[in-house]
Amino acid sequence: MRGYVLSKRVAEIGGGGIAGLSLALMLARTGWSVRVNERTPAIREVGAGIFLRNNSIEVLEEFGVLDSLRARGTELSHQITVDGAGSVMEERSLSGMSRVTVLPRQALVEELLAAAVNAGVEVVTGAEAVGISPDGSLTLRDGSQRKADLVVAADGVHSRLRSSFGELAKPRLLPTTINRYLLPHRKFAVEPFHREFWGPNRRIGIAPAGPDATYVYQVCKASDHAAGKLPSDAELWTRSIPVLADFFQEIARAPSIPHQYVTVKCSKWSVGRAAIIGDAAHGMPPTLGQGAGVSIMNARGLAAALTQHQDVATALRDWETTVRYITDRTQAWAIRFDVFANRFPDNLAFMRWPVAWCFKNFPILNARMRIAERGLVDTHLGQKLESSALFS
Repeated sequence: MRGYVLSKRVAEIGGGGIAGLSLALMLARTGWSVRVNERTPAIREVGAGIFLRNNSIEVLEEFGVLDSLRARGTELSHQITVDGAGSVMEERSLSGMSRVTVLPRQALVEELLAAAVNAGVEVVTGAEAVGISPDGSLTLRDGSQRKADLVVAADGVHSRLRSSFGELAKPRLLPTTINRYLLPHRKFAVEPFHREFWGPNRRIGIAPAGPDATYVYQVCKASDHAAGKLPSDAELWTRSIPVLADFFQEIARAPSIPHQYVTVKCSKWSVGRAAIIGDAAHGMPPTLGQGAGVSIMNARGLAAALTQHQDVATALRDWETTVRYITDRTQAWAIRFDVFANRFPDNLAFMRWPVAWCFKNFPILNARMRIAERGLVDTHLGQKLESSALFS
């Protein structure tokens, strides 16, 4: 069904991260006039690497961004979970709806920015949005107001704009710490494999992230201060995961970005003609690699809803009703997996092998946990976007 042709309706977006830029690109490609207001002096991403799974890959393919990203990332063939001694706990083939690409986070932001600007999006830096209104206005720190048909809060997990709707949600810290690295070589990640090594409540993941980079994440309990400190204690980590002794010596010399897991669950994603998207709406722990993925997927769903409904408020309600269950289930599984992988009681450590065996031998469990990887295929918003500007 062909949706409404949107003749230069106007959108104002507060926040120039992955969610904000993705939505800006998609709206511009479907006929909107879009402005992104970013508080920092330049569009940049804080982080190391990023996993893109099928749901975000298919959206980036649809909008022509994936082609430029392929040269900057690595398409993986397998995910392998290994215990500290090197025994394989689980192995998954990564193809079809399980496909995964890994790349530097900055590469994704740069390509989204370039595509958005090329589509006609106006990006204004040094413009901090401090308020958002259901009647379609965005307020900047200098006191100016920008009126629009659609206003969007996309300002991250510690969103200031979210509070304009009342006490929808507050970030909740989880007792897990992650240190992220982007190594400038691939000597420990020659093959296109994502390997995770599990010690007792300590975990490390290694994956190639392009032709000359390796993404590494190192996870432990927040209370495990010795394991979470930087620079990393190579001897301590080697005692937990002996098979990686040489590798721990390497990352002990590498710069790292520390972070504590955090989650956000908003009671609603829209009010009137104002919407909340990305981590501001549904921040989740990175245990399933879907934080950015569901943001990109939900941006695609919102753009689709706006082609199917002329009334913006109606489109926002339809969007949330249609796609939210995928995000909520993914967030719930990400939190459960955090407990299993990072905070499992020491006296029940022996249960990890049988649980891993169940996920390996009962695909329905993996399917439930990885519901987001199917994308929007099962929803009416999953049909191909149509507009006179792009797809006619």
